[in-house]
Amino acid sequence: MRIPIKDLSKEQVRLLLSQDIGTIFLLDKTIQILEEDILADGDFYPGDLLSALLNVSEVYWKSNSDLAGRLYSLLNQQRSLIQKAGHKRLDREVAQFMAGQFSAVN
Repeated sequence: MRIPIKDLSKEQVRLLLSQDIGTIFLLDKTIQILEEDILADGDFYPGDLLSALLNVSEVYWKSNSDLAGRLYSLLNQQRSLIQKAGHKRLDREVAQFMAGQFSAVN
């Protein structure tokens, strides 16, 4: 069954990103969701959608530097809220992204 991207739930987006299915088409939608709630969650924990996004291949960020920049800015603005959430793994993933692991952001 095909579901339009605009109708996907947060959990469906998280799963698709995690499985690298349609990732290129989901980046913008995912950032839009996170702009509303940086700790948006699918079915696991607050921030699981952000974690899935931060773990997509560097290839996507290199070919979409505008989206990488948007995400970088969002993370910079919301860093303290992410840290207060207390998820050490998520905080590490954010730190890696912001440290320039993805050259598209630098």
